Amino acid sequence: EQTIRDNIKRNIGIDRRGTPFIPQWAVVCRPTTEKLLFCSGGPSLDKYMAEIKKEQWAGAKVVCVKHAHDKLLAAGIVPWGCILLDPRDHVVEFIQNPHAATTYFVASMVDHRVVSHLHESGARIIGYNALVGAGEMEILPGHMFVSGGSTSATRGMILMYYLGFRHMVLYGYDSCFYGEVDRAEKLKTGKKKYMDIEVNGRDFVSTAELVAQAQDFERLIRE
Repeated sequence: EQTIRDNIKRNIGIDRRGTPFIPQWAVVCRPTTEKLLFCSGGPSLDKYMAEIKKEQWAGAKVVCVKHAHDKLLAAGIVPWGCILLDPRDHVVEFIQNPHAATTYFVASMVDHRVVSHLHESGARIIGYNALVGAGEMEILPGHMFVSGGSTSATRGMILMYYLGFRHMVLYGYDSCFYGEVDRAEKLKTGKKKYMDIEVNGRDFVSTAELVAQAQDFERLIRE
């Protein structure tokens, strides 16, 4: 929580030239009829690249999370937007080569070095505030906050809803893995990374983070 608060304080400040570090912030927009293709980082995304490209050519906008960013670019698909939420510094590894035509929607709690990298690369940045219960409302009283779950794939859906999108087609929201995984792999806490999950009589391999994402998604659909 302290890291999140520190990141917010730095990101809402000004740089050495006296300009705001995040120059533009998301606002609520009127609804649009445009189609939005939201690409998460699940393994199934690879199977739909041709379909996504065809839909993009037909006028749909493509938005992605960090794990899908480079995959889309490698397939010749330039995202209209990329959602960043994670406050950890490893996020910069996923956006080493920001695209000039992509807008990076950056949560104010994102690591300061990630935002600096985007600045240095000349990327277009639009900020938003994520509601996570880390004291952010005390730092940003009266500001708009975006709820929507624990991952950028679900939080980004709510942000896009605020921006007016009502027609979203979702890709790569697997929340599981296919094929063999290293069962011996562990988290920094020492706990096993992978777990077996049964849903409607079917067995899946997932992680605690992805199970939380699936639960978030169920709640979002109900709401």
